[in-house]
Amino acid sequence: MTNSSTMEPRLLILGGSILQIPAILEARALGIPTAVLDYDPHCRGRYLADRFFLASTNNPEAVLACARSFQATGIMTLCTDWPMRSVAYASEALNLCSISYEAACVSTNKLDMIRALEKAGLSHPWYVLVNGRTPALEMVRDLPLPCIIKPVDSSGSRGVVLIRSQEQWPQALAYSATFARTGEVLIEEFMEGPEVSVEILILSGEPHVLAITDKTTTGYPHFVETCHVQPSSLAPADQEAIRTLAKASCRALNLTTGAAHVEIILTKEGPKLVEVGPRMGGDFIATHLVPLSTGINMTELTIREALGEHPVLPESVPRAACIRYIHRGPGRYKRVQNLGEVQTLPGVLDVHINLPENHLIGELKSSHDRLGHIIVQAETAAQAWAWAQSADESLQIIMEHETL
Repeated sequence: MTNSSTMEPRLLILGGSILQIPAILEARALGIPTAVLDYDPHCRGRYLADRFFLASTNNPEAVLACARSFQATGIMTLCTDWPMRSVAYASEALNLCSISYEAACVSTNKLDMIRALEKAGLSHPWYVLVNGRTPALEMVRDLPLPCIIKPVDSSGSRGVVLIRSQEQWPQALAYSATFARTGEVLIEEFMEGPEVSVEILILSGEPHVLAITDKTTTGYPHFVETCHVQPSSLAPADQEAIRTLAKASCRALNLTTGAAHVEIILTKEGPKLVEVGPRMGGDFIATHLVPLSTGINMTELTIREALGEHPVLPESVPRAACIRYIHRGPGRYKRVQNLGEVQTLPGVLDVHINLPENHLIGELKSSHDRLGHIIVQAETAAQAWAWAQSADESLQIIMEHETL
């Protein structure tokens, strides 16, 4: 689907949180009239856009009505899975550039996604579906351990648990199900090996790999991401196998335009797919790390593709970038004493604290529990990682030891 070249571009962005701000600012820099839609009347994005709509990003009919009111010629969202259904639904109704509504539904449901990848013959973990609210424990007791539990329709590491013993099943299933709209959870093979994400831009139906991101997580039990580095330090042959699998996953899910964020683990049997997001990678990976490590403005290209302009992919200018997520706790966060000083350290481009002072921080169970982030640019991945670690260790964060 494409837009008429005679229409003035007008962009509707679903979501007004901090993760959507790069798209709002980029659209403004391009001179494109922009509207923001969010259920939060005080979201940051509303004050940066030309127009604001108070509605849920997960309500397709409301999004369609707002798109018509704004006379949008393109609809998009950054870094969030579920609103992609609304993007696709409204775009189909208005004949705008987007993946199909069917593709959006499949790629935002972990069960439907893994079934589509399986049908295409792509490497993936074994899996079993159960209802975590009314679990039949006899269905899971014979499964090989360790294994992973995850909600079928959640994101941001919410509800992800590693099962190591039979005694964990009742509590872990109930916990994971609290993050699932339907209560359904997937039990999957626990894959061991380096984890990466692949940042992809799909132009004129063809997926292009912009970057492979090396990941660090907390590990057992919740696997919350703590650091991302570009470019990847994996062997060239492994990177090529990862690129091939990532592009094939986009084709299997019928992702024909826009961006994709593909998560892969390099096991001893080779790369296996974890998940595919039909949108730009979150956690500032696509909006910040990709342009810093490649010189390619992924946000601008995604906007132009959403507007039906079919942009040309520029040449990459290789450097390196790292984002390290700040966490302290459990306890009550009071303040950072030397924020300005840390922002002047080598390679540091941004130090941001997400949570307000006096916020009570618990155990790191999801990406929402992180205190903030540090973004660094360097000439090599190793240097970027080291500078980010040094900056994090230099932060003088005052905490009061208090638990939730």
